[in-house]
Amino acid sequence: MSKDAIAPNMSQFQSPEMKKIVPFILNLQEQGKVFDVLGVHEVATLVSLSIEREFRQQGLATEFYRRTIAFLKAKMYPAVEGCFSSPYARKIAEKLGFQELSSAYVAEYKDAKGEVVFPNAAPEDFISIMALKL
Repeated sequence: MSKDAIAPNMSQFQSPEMKKIVPFILNLQEQGKVFDVLGVHEVATLVSLSIEREFRQQGLATEFYRRTIAFLKAKMYPAVEGCFSSPYARKIAEKLGFQELSSAYVAEYKDAKGEVVFPNAAPEDFISIMALKL
C-alpha cells in the first residue's frame, strides 16, 4: 500500500462481515499513521494469520512472520504493518520488533451513526495495528 492509496470501495465487498470489519481496520490504520511514524511512503500489509489448533505452540506463526519479513526485505519494501487480533500474535510481533501504532476493542467500535457495530464481540476482543520498519 502506498501513502497515496485510495481506500477500497465498500460496494466491492459482498460479505456483510467484511463491510463491517474493513472500515474498522481502515480507521485503526488511519489513527496509527504508519507512513508518518515510520517515515516511509509504502508499506506491505499483513491482514490475518490463523494456525489450526492442533499445530499451535510449535513456532509456526513466528516462522511465518520471519519468512514474510525476509521476503519483504528482499523485495525492498521499506516497512510492513500488521493487523493483529490475538494476544499471541501480538506477542510474536513485539518479539520481532513491531511497534503498536493503534488498537481498539472490537465491542467498542461504533459506526458513523454512533451504533455499536459488533454487539456480540467479547469484551477482550481487540485489533492492533503494528508496524516494523525494514
